[in-house]
Amino acid sequence: MRLRTIPSSAAIGGTLIGSLLAMGGATPASAQQPYSTCTKSQRGILRGSLVCVITSRAGQSWYPVVLPGSPAPVRAPAASAPPVPPAPAAAGPVAPSPAAPPLPASPPPAPAAPAAPVDISWDVSANSLQFNKKVGQSFAVRCLPAAGARNGSVWGSELYTSDSSICPAGVHAGRITRDVGGILTIEMTVGAEAFGGIDRNGVKTTAYGPYPTAFRFI
Repeated sequence: MRLRTIPSSAAIGGTLIGSLLAMGGATPASAQQPYSTCTKSQRGILRGSLVCVITSRAGQSWYPVVLPGSPAPVRAPAASAPPVPPAPAAAGPVAPSPAAPPLPASPPPAPAAPAAPVDISWDVSANSLQFNKKVGQSFAVRCLPAAGARNGSVWGSELYTSDSSICPAGVHAGRITRDVGGILTIEMTVGAEAFGGIDRNGVKTTAYGPYPTAFRFI
């Protein structure tokens, strides 16, 4: 089929109208032509739009024509790429990362080494060593053999007043003997309302009333 142009005289109100150009072997040109450059004999209507038909040896081609004051033809938007579907969620619950193992607890501090025993004579009391000012603490003493030594005084039994002589109290408690002596460890405590007296292991202790501080052997 060939394009048929319409007569140039068919115009109403400045807009060219007429019969439609038949669709056929005409091909669209690549550029748009202004209205003024297209002669009246070349104007026609194709698919409802004003076009300019050019005939040459190669055949017919047509150009869209822009009328004065008319908006330019709107180009169809370029086809956009289809949206990328979201990545599928991982199958099943995600296992949590293993927690770091707890740090090992710091080892408890090593107990303090016991103080070296203090050498004392048989008439030395806890008060004379100022132990009565350290209730709750423990102390070690060494009683030397008592050959010819003066014996001290002792008040109480099992629990002794802090003004009692330590070495004779140790013999009374059965911890050492006068002939050999030895090391005794005492713990300072709060006193009592009464201290009993008893004769034991060759040492006689005296009963006493209330006293603020005392010691016992451990």
